[in-house]
Amino acid sequence: MLNTAHSILKDDLARAQYLLGCKGISLTEQDKPNQQFLMQVMELSEEIESAEGEQLNQLREEHMKRISETTHVLELASEQEDWDKFKEHTVLLSYWKRVSKLLDR
Repeated sequence: MLNTAHSILKDDLARAQYLLGCKGISLTEQDKPNQQFLMQVMELSEEIESAEGEQLNQLREEHMKRISETTHVLELASEQEDWDKFKEHTVLLSYWKRVSKLLDR
């Protein structure tokens, strides 16, 4: 139980999903970002696939900034109890985490 709690607190996405659950808000398949965001993720994924060396390092740095910005919005939304915005950015963070896995190759 303690290990589970530690894992949730350590991971931004797990923590956000947990907080939504505590508020009685669930994420469903219908909770998807807009097409523009999806295109950005797709283009970034393609760029990562062909990147090497310094270009890949630069993409990692840029991506960490995106995750940081998204988690910052989550923090603000939580403080303001804007759960719709919090939910929206939790979905965005889930897509950014998928991109992170591509960058960890």
